[in-house]
Amino acid sequence: HGFVYKMEPCGYEELARVPLIMRVPGALRPGTTCSSLVSTVDILPTLAEMMGFHVPGAQGRSFLSLLGEPEAPFRDRIYIHWGIDGHVTFDGRWKYGFYPKDEVDELYDLHSDPGEMVNLAARPDFSDILVEQNESLMTFLRETGHPLAGSLQELARSRQARS
Repeated sequence: HGFVYKMEPCGYEELARVPLIMRVPGALRPGTTCSSLVSTVDILPTLAEMMGFHVPGAQGRSFLSLLGEPEAPFRDRIYIHWGIDGHVTFDGRWKYGFYPKDEVDELYDLHSDPGEMVNLAARPDFSDILVEQNESLMTFLRETGHPLAGSLQELARSRQARS
């Protein structure tokens, strides 16, 4: 994407799609792969379940069931808090980035644009998808108690009204 410093607030696949490699003798066959959406917040609950206990208040959920059924559905989407103020959501096809300090949102269709090179956010024919992705992100921020959820939602609405 032409960045010199790769840790700018962005959720591009090169930075966000991090492989999780596990070795679980007796529970996971070597060479097993899984393409289900999981998030780093799911690691702690998974490890806790493997050891036979529960972590109260953990936001993630255990993906231990995927060890036996790697292609089972797990999450409909994931959320990424990137840097100080980058917020990204991904549902397996659509990736939406909301950056409060920037005036430009990002929307990519990873089925037709896996390199995330064509930002669809400003195109009127994708406005419904943009609104849907934004609403999902704002709901997640409210439900997880993000301290700026209300302000971010107001900012998102004002951006949508200007478009």
